[in-house]
Amino acid sequence: MGAAESTSRVFSQEIPFSDAPGYGPIRTAPGNLPLADHTTTLWENFKVGLSVGADNQYLGTRSRNASGKAGPYTWLTYNEAHDRATRIATGFHHLLKVGRQEVVGLFSKNRAEWILTEIACNRMSYVVVPLYDTLGPKAIPFILNHTNMRVLVCSGDLVATVLQAKGDCPSLEFVVSMDDSITSRQRSDADSKGVTLLTLHEVETVPDATVPPSPPLPSDVSTICYTSGTTGDPKGAILTHRNYTTATLMLADRIDCRGHMVHISYLPLPHVMERCVTSIIARLGASMGFYQGDVVHLMDDMAELKPHLFVSVPRLFNRVYDKIVQGVASAGGVKKLMFDYAYATKKQGLADGTNVHALWDALVFSKIQAVLGGRVELIVSGSAPLAANVKEFLKIAFSCRVEEGYGLTETGAATTLSHIDIPTGAHVGIPVANVQVRLADVPEMNYTSADVPRPRGEICVRGNNVFVGYTWTAALYSMSGH
Repeated sequence: MGAAESTSRVFSQEIPFSDAPGYGPIRTAPGNLPLADHTTTLWENFKVGLSVGADNQYLGTRSRNASGKAGPYTWLTYNEAHDRATRIATGFHHLLKVGRQEVVGLFSKNRAEWILTEIACNRMSYVVVPLYDTLGPKAIPFILNHTNMRVLVCSGDLVATVLQAKGDCPSLEFVVSMDDSITSRQRSDADSKGVTLLTLHEVETVPDATVPPSPPLPSDVSTICYTSGTTGDPKGAILTHRNYTTATLMLADRIDCRGHMVHISYLPLPHVMERCVTSIIARLGASMGFYQGDVVHLMDDMAELKPHLFVSVPRLFNRVYDKIVQGVASAGGVKKLMFDYAYATKKQGLADGTNVHALWDALVFSKIQAVLGGRVELIVSGSAPLAANVKEFLKIAFSCRVEEGYGLTETGAATTLSHIDIPTGAHVGIPVANVQVRLADVPEMNYTSADVPRPRGEICVRGNNVFVGYTWTAALYSMSGH
């Protein structure tokens, strides 16, 4: 197994006669995934999970003792999350006067209140605009002004940052703190700047009658996700409910998540991949626990949560790999000999179709598996290439499936993903169901779809998951819909 592995099997299929001058043939996954209109919004997506797991644990947060030390996870059930989201929606409607398809900003690290606010927005057809919690007062105004944002929900520690940026954000009227720890000085500062500063608790506890849902249409905008801005100002990718739910269904189908699974949510929620995974969890009535907000404590959070699903990026997997390999090398002697023999035995087993070995998993790899909580069943890597040797190592050491994908903000994270039947080597799998992928020639770089041994070109994607465009820009699609 590894980078040298090859196969003669065909895992995607070519649409006959689909090649054209300057383009390679269109490739798709075998078969299609039927999509019912009644489940093509994120509000309906959540209601599916609510219907199958009303009393299931949904959102987990580390408890803290009097000294501030993190303890066990405490949970909100789907019913409790639904009730709280309903009250948040009621407060938004009556107190903040948020209207259908109006934007609501979310600015915090991953936490339960982020998801609760998102559910409330989906219930009322508001547009979620997530901001990375690392943004400073100079970067915030660009997004707020670009979306004419009136309402921003943030964590208590970021209230000061938002108020500092208010002078450059004339449209901002309401700042809602997820925490109750705002001070009278902050309220006074907000008042002086023409901003109403509230807590989420105050929004939830308005005395008004519960507002009925105003469910979105599949064509309504669900979210505007801003790119990193590495090639200029950030661009706001507009994704509809159909875009996002399609991506959710397609990825859920490929990775075969199950309702018993627990997910550790630590990748930033403004990142489209994490948003898609949380939507999969919600649809299944499954569970997700949030990290404490500091990756330094991530392994401690995983040991406490014991997740079945771990979605991350190669940078972290490389650190895990390096730490374990260095530890084995430092141990030396009999321990290293035993590890090497166990690894070689399981590597042969991997070639034969299994990554489980009763003896060596118990004697050697159980200690390694405990690093990620001890019961990981599925690892998914994205955002950058995962080295083939690291992918192989993860499969052997953690005795679980390891899949790698390729996607973009503009495709709702879903474009290609590997599959359990596809060999381990360095690749990102095949198109997910209902997505078409082809290469366009790039003459100025001497890339063509006819290059040997491998075709090269610009990747073009078509499907219901593909976004509708960027904010304040003309249409970006080609005539062929890519």
